[in-house]
Amino acid sequence: MSDAFTAASHFDSGTFYYGVDWYVVALPSCKAAVVAPFKKPDGTAILKITIVDINTMTETTPGGVALPANSFRLYADEVNGNFVVHSDDASGSAGVTHLATVSTAGALTILNSTSSILLIGLVPKLDGSGYFTFGLDSDGTGIQMTPVPNN
Repeated sequence: MSDAFTAASHFDSGTFYYGVDWYVVALPSCKAAVVAPFKKPDGTAILKITIVDINTMTETTPGGVALPANSFRLYADEVNGNFVVHSDDASGSAGVTHLATVSTAGALTILNSTSSILLIGLVPKLDGSGYFTFGLDSDGTGIQMTPVPNN
């Protein structure tokens, strides 16, 4: 892989424990998305996504694409042919999740739609109009499903 990512050994234990995750998902078109940490000069981590053509094992987004703050989780949207990233509300609104899509060419689109629950799962609607999102209900005792449009 290119210089988009930083090896885990280059993070201090606090940043590594609280600030970095790795995700890999693939689409039927043989495009895979890899989300991993990139260490900034100040020692903090940001997440970047890079798209890999599985047939040729080449990156289509050298250097990666920076993701929104507080990003967590990555899903393949087979219906629309892109990738979906969740991010926790950076303003601190408890339980609000923002969504962004990343095309197989690496174009990041922040969606206007949000989910009122902190997401733990996502399934694309078969008609391509949005997603069914899943998360814990407000008291944490059950799971709630919320439809979210992909606009």
